[in-house]
Amino acid sequence: MGTHHQYHWSTLWGDSLFHPVYLLSLLNSGSERSVSRMFNLDNQYRVYLGAEPIDFRKQIDGIALQVQEVLELDPYSAYLFVFRNRACDKLKLLYWHHNGFVLVYKRLEKGQFKWPLTHGQTSVPMSMRELNYLLEGGDITDLNEIDVLHYSRV
Repeated sequence: MGTHHQYHWSTLWGDSLFHPVYLLSLLNSGSERSVSRMFNLDNQYRVYLGAEPIDFRKQIDGIALQVQEVLELDPYSAYLFVFRNRACDKLKLLYWHHNGFVLVYKRLEKGQFKWPLTHGQTSVPMSMRELNYLLEGGDITDLNEIDVLHYSRV
């Protein structure tokens, strides 16, 4: 049986913008170095959750094919696709960025992601705000909607 070693991320990744936890935690933060700015993602950006778990041996091509054939969406579109494993403790996020795919992987050390009910859908659209809440371990069904106010005059 192998020994579990704990390394501090700075030992492995330094202060890299591509540190995996940094990438996920900053998907929609206000930071100048945020992933949302790096990939031109904003609060209006569309995110699609795959309703069913996928085989986590799949990499970019397999997940892109899943988007195309199962979700019936265009993997080259300006959307962020999120998939989970059966145990619901791992996520893979796929995104097309100008000239290539970006694949981000998150594994929870304890607990599970709270996946929304899909009601027979193949995908569930959500906002970046909901995705951030999901990534933080929150249940998006408990997330209150923000009232959007529209005015035509001052």
